[in-house]
Amino acid sequence: MYQFRSLQASYELQTSIMQKDKTTSLLRSEYFVEARYVNVEDYYVFTIKRIYAKLESSQSIVDDLMRELGDALFPVELYVDANGVIKKVKNFNEVKERWESVASEIMDRGYSLPTDKYLRLARANFADKERFLDHFSRQTFVQLFFRDAECVYFNYTARNLSRTQTVDLFTCNRTKATNNAIFFEHLDNEVLDCRFEYNFSEVGDVISAEGLVQRKEEEGDVCKRIELKVIAGSRQYKKSNKFVSFLLD
Repeated sequence: MYQFRSLQASYELQTSIMQKDKTTSLLRSEYFVEARYVNVEDYYVFTIKRIYAKLESSQSIVDDLMRELGDALFPVELYVDANGVIKKVKNFNEVKERWESVASEIMDRGYSLPTDKYLRLARANFADKERFLDHFSRQTFVQLFFRDAECVYFNYTARNLSRTQTVDLFTCNRTKATNNAIFFEHLDNEVLDCRFEYNFSEVGDVISAEGLVQRKEEEGDVCKRIELKVIAGSRQYKKSNKFVSFLLD
């Protein structure tokens, strides 16, 4: 549970996928987060900016499109409760307009029919605020960052785990906890292996998270590794004091 009045920090996210043929794709990205507690409504407003996203060893045009369109989702403002549950997107219309502008620029470049098909499918995620929030919540950074230290399980969506473009949903159960760390594990170890380790601060925000998602197949395993961590020296916060906050807000 969050116990801060304000927070700002930069985070580095690294995601690597090793295919059955041992080829590897690597995505490095950086995010900047600002959050403040709104006493009257008893919720937090989070503003998330993606500073950069660099995909090494891109496999296709779609990989590049996903990165470029993903950049258009930021900055985003979210209403979040004290347990890290996203309630709604504050600037949905702004994000939608920005995304449409980038999509139009992409089409002006004269990409092929598959590009047009991908854009039409992606545009469906903006049908309404609820559908967009469901889509946005599956972003790797969002899934890792908004995590309640007291939760007993969570669902992790692993997209693009293999070149078949399958989407796997892992229900990870809490297995053990130490002082400020918790461990989750997916239990169906015959086909899938999914493990996460989280470290939290004294005020409830995520300091680091590491995950391993592995699909076991006859031809060889497909492995996805994820690492999220605060960039050293970037994190600043003020502890919450609801009585003082009520007087000052």
